[in-house]
Amino acid sequence: FTMWQIKDMYRGNPITGYVVLEFTFIFQVPASFSTLKKKRCLENVSILPTRCDCTNLQKFYEDCLKGIVIGDDRYVAKISSEKLYGEKEKILINVFTLEEYRKKNENHHR
Repeated sequence: FTMWQIKDMYRGNPITGYVVLEFTFIFQVPASFSTLKKKRCLENVSILPTRCDCTNLQKFYEDCLKGIVIGDDRYVAKISSEKLYGEKEKILINVFTLEEYRKKNENHHR
């Protein structure tokens, strides 16, 4: 199902060569949280999700991207992920060629 969703959103050819993956996993705030705790979660102040392990999540999505967005996960040069709370659950995935990533960060530090 996840691979089908990725195929539906990505129309290009798989990226060949080295890539950088950035994942943001957004979890819905539990209904059992108080109004104050919910507000703190959404402001990303001090409460982050403890559900699921970032490394397991990123490996699952890395495998789902293989052959669709990236040619092969052997060419993942850098990977990062974070878990946050949000109003609605979603996953944000940024994929860069290594050159794009280096150029973006080079310009960012000037």
